[in-house]
Amino acid sequence: MSIESADPFTTAVDSLHSAGQMLLDIHPNIHFITHSVLVAYKMRQSEVEGRLFAVRYPIASCATHFIVSLFGAILSNFLLGVPVVQVCTDPQNLLLSFVAWYLVFFSPYDIILNLLNLLPLRIVLEILHEIKRAINVHLGILQAAKVYPEAWTVMAIIGTIKGSGTSWGITFSRLITNSPLATEHELINFVAATRISLITGVILGLSQVGILKLDALAVLPVVATIMIAVRLGGLVYQWGDPFTLTQELLWRPFVMFIQEEVEVDNSDNHEDMQGSGLARFRPIYTESKTLIEGERDSESDEPGTVLTGGGMVTRQRGKLKKHD
Repeated sequence: MSIESADPFTTAVDSLHSAGQMLLDIHPNIHFITHSVLVAYKMRQSEVEGRLFAVRYPIASCATHFIVSLFGAILSNFLLGVPVVQVCTDPQNLLLSFVAWYLVFFSPYDIILNLLNLLPLRIVLEILHEIKRAINVHLGILQAAKVYPEAWTVMAIIGTIKGSGTSWGITFSRLITNSPLATEHELINFVAATRISLITGVILGLSQVGILKLDALAVLPVVATIMIAVRLGGLVYQWGDPFTLTQELLWRPFVMFIQEEVEVDNSDNHEDMQGSGLARFRPIYTESKTLIEGERDSESDEPGTVLTGGGMVTRQRGKLKKHD
């Protein structure tokens, strides 16, 4: 009698499926407490949203913390036509959010803050937080599939928002606190969490509509592991965004012919491009002026290049040289 050996691939998929189911079985309160504590910790570390703001405007600070903690659900509900106030129907979440905010900001002798500054505890919290992020992407896909069962693009968008809601909520919090950085939002400079959530949302969305033959629960632990590795790499070893180089390589072919048209050092007007990973590949233009050969610019004698209707003019210490 021959004993049939199980297919290794099938065994691995079944193991990943079981691991994904175990992740979903984690009590949601554990995820919410971890998420609320880390959001409050980041707010406490901020110069604008820190303790001074909380002391002066406690209601605004507490409300900002709650909104940022649930901003992914708020924004996804808004886009899907679900009542936004649905996030407030669970009083337990309101209570847990308030307790997390209060302990991080006003615990006696800053005991909670000092504990959160310990690296081992931060690592444990970040691991739980990244597991929650992967689960949120999956739940966002399922939520969008109920409304748009055939639109994998909508599923990917909702999954991305659910997975990186805090990053999107930071802009809203800066508007409340009148932060000077309110113009720097997620669409200008994606963080690593948003990029991973977007890739995961696309994969799970395609598998939801049947284009990719993948088991969503089997993909979940793999995605969670990648998210944990990226986050801990940045926390412990100060690694940068691993997706920046990929973004540069994908963007380079589209601008390789544009960047050679003009080379101007005008970083004062384009500081927002720094850190995005695309500054070295994007063309930087100065204000277009009508200059005639031999004419001197009255505003500046600095070297540079200006595009005009009649060609390109190079300024060299007050002298102009026109290129046809």
